[in-house]
Amino acid sequence: MLQRMAHALRTLIAFAVVVITLPACSASSDSDEGPTFGAAEMQAVVVGTWNGTLTVGGNTAAMTLVLEHAAPGKSPSCSNRTLGVDPECVDMTSMGVKGTLTTADGAYTASPLTGTFQVIGLELSGGYLDLKLNDGKRISAQQKDKGFSGCTLYDDQGEAGSCTMAK
Repeated sequence: MLQRMAHALRTLIAFAVVVITLPACSASSDSDEGPTFGAAEMQAVVVGTWNGTLTVGGNTAAMTLVLEHAAPGKSPSCSNRTLGVDPECVDMTSMGVKGTLTTADGAYTASPLTGTFQVIGLELSGGYLDLKLNDGKRISAQQKDKGFSGCTLYDDQGEAGSCTMAK
């Protein structure tokens, strides 16, 4: 339940960003402007080996997160909706991500994960990384420069821990 609330909160924040930037979007919607980045630039931000820590219940363990681009193809049944916003005016880029998580304490050993890296707008900044582990837990982080901050682990009860990530 709390995991759904956390996901709903992230969605609400993304919606707020859209609403705040909507006037700028409608002012530029007549132009042929497009994103200033492509797949290669998004992959440069996300793909690679990330080292850091995972803290759960006061216990901190070193972690290694290996991420790669998940090429489009057959994917699980997903639902994407747009409510109350003209979808023609919202510039959003999404890239599939897959990889593994390993922690020094053995809680995760090359545990598979999948997810997305999403950027709202025409610039490659302020994107969101959302990863789901096979045990149902999620890792979320916000893009900051060429890295990520605000790394958080969620379980079905809500926020379960924190993490750090650096290439």
